[in-house]
Amino acid sequence: MISKKYILIALAFMFSLQGFSQTDAQIKYDKERYEKKSKEIKAQLISDIVEALKVDDFKQHIITLSIESYFVEITKIYMYDLRAFEKEDLVTELDKRHFNDIKTILDQEQIDFILNQIKGDWKKDQKDKKKKKKKKNDRKKDN
Repeated sequence: MISKKYILIALAFMFSLQGFSQTDAQIKYDKERYEKKSKEIKAQLISDIVEALKVDDFKQHIITLSIESYFVEITKIYMYDLRAFEKEDLVTELDKRHFNDIKTILDQEQIDFILNQIKGDWKKDQKDKKKKKKKKNDRKKDN
């Protein structure tokens, strides 16, 4: 009688483990899907940045290659087993030195634009501009 209870408990335990675990095929599929989606997003971001700069084809190609290599370097940094503040330091160093090669063909404003687009800082810049406009409008109303 007792042995039947143990067998039932063991079977229930084994079935519950199979329900919660993912198979290697599922993990591989999810990873491939994530990588494909991230590549699409990167390609879209790069094309948006290059189109916004309005430069010739040669410069577009160089900028595209530079941004792609930037993403590779960022991925390597985040794969290192380092503390968060060490990773941030490496990223800031990368930001300072990576786009030095294209300074000969682009202005500093354009390089700053590229970095802001990659980092997503353009949203913050737009919010600051809106705040400034509101302050100016408030001042005009007070006068």
